Amino acid sequence: MSPVPWHSFEQRPHKFVRWFHKEHGASVGWVEPYPSRFPNWQDMARLMPKARSGHTSAAAPDWLQLIKLPHLAMEPLLGAAGLQRRMWRSFIEQQAVIAREQHTALVMGKPSELALLCAKELGAAHSLYDAMDDFPSFHHGKAQAAMRTREAHLAKLVTSVVCSSTGLRDKFAAMGVDAKIVHNGLDAALMANLQCQRKTHRPVGARVFGYVGTMASWFDWEWVQLLAQLHPRDVVRLVGPLHAPTAPKLPHNVEILPPCGHAQALDHMASFDVGLIPFLRNELTHCVDPIKYYEYRALGLPVMATNFGEMGFHANHPGVFLSDADSAHLHAASATALAHEDSAGWVKQFRIDNAWDVRFDSRHS
Repeated sequence: MSPVPWHSFEQRPHKFVRWFHKEHGASVGWVEPYPSRFPNWQDMARLMPKARSGHTSAAAPDWLQLIKLPHLAMEPLLGAAGLQRRMWRSFIEQQAVIAREQHTALVMGKPSELALLCAKELGAAHSLYDAMDDFPSFHHGKAQAAMRTREAHLAKLVTSVVCSSTGLRDKFAAMGVDAKIVHNGLDAALMANLQCQRKTHRPVGARVFGYVGTMASWFDWEWVQLLAQLHPRDVVRLVGPLHAPTAPKLPHNVEILPPCGHAQALDHMASFDVGLIPFLRNELTHCVDPIKYYEYRALGLPVMATNFGEMGFHANHPGVFLSDADSAHLHAASATALAHEDSAGWVKQFRIDNAWDVRFDSRHS
């Protein structure tokens, strides 16, 4: 039961089901997500072709069945759950038969009324809640309260809970739930033939501080603006969808490029000299373990980031330089990052140690 659509930029759920099929030879039913809040005007904007660029249209593999269920975009309302359960009754009955006849694992990637219903009624041999984000923090008002209630209930219904960060583990511990951390990772196969083009002796004016990803309400424009001002002859290149206003007056050396597919995103990263993760430090980012951290480091890129979420723990690892939006502090971090260099052996081992397959294999994680 995925928190993201199959035809989207591949994330943790995609990597999990690919690993699961490869490891067990099993078929997978992928239930597409449905809205767990009320619709808003931003949802209309995301339906435009420009907003969808970067999403994959590749057909689902033959071992995976895409399941789209009818829904009402009113889940936070009292009484909506009862209406939706009647709509899902046939699906629940079919899946319950499968669970009785076959060894079935039920994996929920997001709290929802459907997830709760399946956890209660399917009778799966094993049920797992894989929390890749702090979902309640992405909502407001009634939707947030409903999501918190559903998540707490779901975490106690399933046989096990895993999560992507220390912040999430601590949140579940406060609920009395023993959650295991399984950090995010990287797709080693996609990176097999990629080599970083950075050189520590590259002249001023040719260096690229780069970011690939969504720029939304959590993006720290003040930090980016200051970095660009400190390096006026270099380039700060930002690649990805823009879902929030930029700073009022960005320096001339800040480039914003459109979103792209994963392979092209990795090509962009390979052209950087330093990988950036400039997120605000708030409730929304407190539990985030950014996948781009692993991809940057797997290319031998030093990482400059703000001190948010799991990055505070990654700061103990080589090649990671944290800074707030302070001129002296940021200048020192950028100078050290530009001078940092990893050996080919270190990069190779990092790719091995942080591959998604290693993350999901219980013998290693």
